[in-house]
Parts: sequence; structure tokens; C-alpha cells
Amino acid sequence: MKHQINISFRALICIVCMLGVGLYVVPADSAEKVGTYEKLHRQYIADNPLYPDANVQAYINKVGQRMAAVSKSRGFEYKFFLIDSFDVNAFAAPGGYIYFNRGLFIQLKTEAQLAAVLGHEVGHIAGRHHERGKAKRGGGTFLTILTALMTGSGDAMQAADLLSQVSTYGHQRELEMEADEYGLEYLSKAGYDPAAMVEVIEILRSNRRFVGEIASAEGKTPGTYHGVYATHPRDDQRLRRGVGNLPGDSTITLGDDGEFREAVDGMLYGGGTMPENAPKLPPETYIDKTNRFSILFPKDWTTEVGPPLRSTSKNEKEWLEVQVSTRNGSKTPAEYIQSNMPKVILFGTKDVRLSGLLGHMGAVNTTEENAKSERLAVFFNGNRVYQINYYNSSSSSPRHDDQFQALLETFRPYREVSSSPQKLPRVRYVKAKQGMTFRALDRALNMGSYGEQQLRAINGYYPFGEPKPGEWIKIVQ
Repeated sequence: MKHQINISFRALICIVCMLGVGLYVVPADSAEKVGTYEKLHRQYIADNPLYPDANVQAYINKVGQRMAAVSKSRGFEYKFFLIDSFDVNAFAAPGGYIYFNRGLFIQLKTEAQLAAVLGHEVGHIAGRHHERGKAKRGGGTFLTILTALMTGSGDAMQAADLLSQVSTYGHQRELEMEADEYGLEYLSKAGYDPAAMVEVIEILRSNRRFVGEIASAEGKTPGTYHGVYATHPRDDQRLRRGVGNLPGDSTITLGDDGEFREAVDGMLYGGGTMPENAPKLPPETYIDKTNRFSILFPKDWTTEVGPPLRSTSKNEKEWLEVQVSTRNGSKTPAEYIQSNMPKVILFGTKDVRLSGLLGHMGAVNTTEENAKSERLAVFFNGNRVYQINYYNSSSSSPRHDDQFQALLETFRPYREVSSSPQKLPRVRYVKAKQGMTFRALDRALNMGSYGEQQLRAINGYYPFGEPKPGEWIKIVQ
């Protein structure tokens, strides 16, 4: 079975953000505030499903609760969730909600490293970094939006969109380092080896290099590097000093990784699929498996594959085009439009969310031949960008907004439906034998493009080195 690496990692860890200090702060013990956090959580996981293994979820929560138990109390219960996403990412949201992606879990090698990431996230919440940190982008802050929700003057979807966007922003440098140092303290108090915090940095630095080199080889732009480890490599020396300065009576009591391996073994590798009972797409739906999207055009429209994909109405008075590119470091769809389409001026703009994708849309003064009306929408799907243009040969009118919206509502990120989930690529643990190499493993497993590099990356051996005899290593089959 061949597996193609997904190189559109949005970020390489922790990217927390929740965006800064509002003009009004709701009291910390407000039951209404806690209820709003829970509402946002439910909205977030509706678009970002949890990994469907109760045992693994329980394990993540158990390790997280160990870290929370030795942290500064915030007066609420921490909650830890594994998200079914191959993106290498984790983040904390106000109210004690901490999200950890499957893609990051696969990269780690020990329970102590898992605890290090969770401890860092707990550190953000314990240190009140959401309240203290300044926004990294324009507009309101998380707390002011939350206040609007609680006073009835805002929309829950607006705040939930922030939860979907937090993976592209980071706290200020000093807050990230403070969270690292909290994580060191919590690791030591919980009985883990504090050096795991530095090991995680090294793993993610190696993974960053892997993603960057593969992207360069394919002429693509890797995902932007944000968050906690954006402050490194320089500051990892500060962390190493922190490990050396911990109290001498720090005792490592948690070093058995059997349960960690059990949780990772059998985990889905790659982007994943829809379950067999997922709603079926209409048979006339256009599906682009390479660029991972689907769209349903009206039955009497004529579609040309392109690129760009173009579908035209029977009377040829309206048409729609879809183009796919990469983010080139843009943090938001609005920023992408500004950076990559400098001549485009949008009117009536708004941020939108479509099938879990974040986007920005508006009306354009068109230069397209034969068109008098144009609408534009840009959506992010990891590092992939979908640019959708609607044209009409009639003079611009509000009716065109409705027509464009109707077409957009059929647009979906595409995941194949699996009738045989047992055949999907999975991570497995094996013990390395004398003379075993990653190249030989790749040939035996038939992993396809960059198979050897993928094996090195998930085992912490990228770009050099071979497994040691007797060492537990991860394969994909």
C-alpha cells in the first residue's frame, strides 16, 4: 500500500492564542462564562471531530490531569481532547480546554514527551496568558467577543471561528517561554523527566526540517512555523539550563512507556477518511481527490477541468472558477487576498465558515472579459488555499450574492468514504533487529514517495541515523 505524506502541516505545536486582553473581563468564577466555554467547545469539535477511540482519549486525559494536578489552580477542571487531525498541533483554550492533534501524538516517542506538551498548554492557562497576551492580528480580542456572547450582542459562531483559527497564531515570545518553564516545573513535580521538554523541541525542529525539505522538492510552500517552538532554537539553551537548575530532589518515577505505545499502536496514519455511514454525495458531484474538495454544480452547467476548474451555465451568462494554491505564510484568508491579489479591492467583505473551513469573501470590481459582476471567496484547508470566483455577465446585483452563496454551500473538503477501515494505513510498533534500516523498511512496506523520510520523521531520526537493535520503532502498514 502506498501512502503520500501530507506536507500541509499548519503549524508545529502549541499555537495557542485566544487573542488578548479585552476592555472588560468577566469574573473568573462566572458560571455563565464556564457555560459559554463549553458551548464553544461543542461548536469546535462539531467541525473538528474527536479521535474515535475512547481508550486513547482516556489515556490523554489521564496524563493531562497529572500535569494539571501539580499546576496553579484556576478554579475549574481541565479537559483534554485528542482531535482526529493529521496536522502537527496542540493548543489550549480558556476555561481549561486543551486540544491535541493525532498528527502530533504520532510524532512523539515517550509519555514524558506527551506530558511535556500538555504541561506547556496547562502553563498557558495557569499563567493566564489568554488574558495577558496581546492580539497578534487586528480586530477584537477573544475576551471582548466572549463578553459580547454573554451579553447577547454577539454570535457564538463568531467566537467558535476563533477556536478554529488559533492554530495559526502564537503567544508573545516571553509568554511562550514562561509556559515552557511552567512545563518543566510540572514535569518534575509529576515525576517525569524534565528533559522531555527539550526532546520535544528537537523532535519538532527535525519535523520542521522534514516538512520544509519535502515541500521544497515539490515546489510548494510549507506551513508557517508558529507558537511555542517559534522562539527556538536559541531559547532551548535557556530550557536546558532550567532542567539543570531544578531542585536536586527531583525524582523520576514515571518512565514506563508501555501504555504510550499501546495508545499509538494502531492509530490512523494520514489524513483519514469519512466513516461508511457518512452522508453520500450526489452522483453528479464534481470531486477533485488530488486537491481534496468537492462541489455540486447545477445540472445544466458545463464543466471544464482546467486548471482552473470552470463551470458555465447553459446560457453562458454566469460561470464559476476554482483555483488551488498554497498559503505562502498567510495567517488568514483576508491576509492571503491582500498579499497575493494586490489589485483586488473587495466590497461588502466578511469572514465566513464553510463546512469547517475558514474563509473571507466579498464583491470585486471585475476585469474579467464578458463579466460585469464578480464575487470572490478564499478558504483555507491546512496549507491548501481554495480560491473561488463567481462571474456574471449582468450588472452587479444582490441576486448575484445569493447565487454565489448557493454554489458555495455545495463546496466541501473531500475525504474518501471507507468501507474497509481495517485496510487504512496504521502506525504499528515493532522491535528493531540487528542491521535493520529505514530504507529496507520502506521497501518492505511499499510506502511510496518519501517513505523512508516519513519513517525517519515519526521515529526521530530525520535526516540521519538508523534504529538500534532492540529499540521500539514505529512503522506504517
